[in-house]
Amino acid sequence: MKIDNRTSNGSFSSNVVFTGADYDDGVITGLDSLGNSGTVTGINKVNNENVVLGYGNGSESTYVVADDAKIFFIDDDGTITEGAVSNIRRSDEDVVTYVLEDGQISYLFIQQYFEDNDQSSSGGRQELTSINNVGYSSPNLTLTLNGTNAGQNYKVTLKMIVAGVTTELGTYTVTGATGATSTTAVLSVGTLASIAASGGIYMVSCGGQNATFTA
Repeated sequence: MKIDNRTSNGSFSSNVVFTGADYDDGVITGLDSLGNSGTVTGINKVNNENVVLGYGNGSESTYVVADDAKIFFIDDDGTITEGAVSNIRRSDEDVVTYVLEDGQISYLFIQQYFEDNDQSSSGGRQELTSINNVGYSSPNLTLTLNGTNAGQNYKVTLKMIVAGVTTELGTYTVTGATGATSTTAVLSVGTLASIAASGGIYMVSCGGQNATFTA
């Protein structure tokens, strides 16, 4: 494959934005990279018109975000969600790829890391704050995730704990509700045995939050 008219094996060591793809029988054979693009680690929102790129990594630059800019978020699972400047959180770990037009940001691609990430979400995407209203009625498990972002996918893990031994029973996906910061979901988990007599409990975990219940 040719990149900028130079032969390449098609592998890249960092995020790159391309345009002007050439095709041969549906296969990309050539790409032109955008010189007005780049990738940094770290981002912070100053307001709904300005962001700091390279936040917390010793080389910070403030840019104006164009009114018609396209902003996309990529989570740990690779799910891409279109958002807005208001959704940007403060993080020195998120990887940000940007495109500039007339000195303003026209595209932002933000890889947000949530696993074991304790970055503050102040002024940006919020983190889960709690799990409550957990109830089980075979075969359904109902729960509410508090502190959700619209359209973001959350992994909910169901566990059984008996005599200090934890067994993972399954993982389920819950999508953040639109227009709300709490999301109630009904998960089909099948039949759960009653283990209370033996001192056992069931637990649901998501985003660093846990809640227990009995069947």
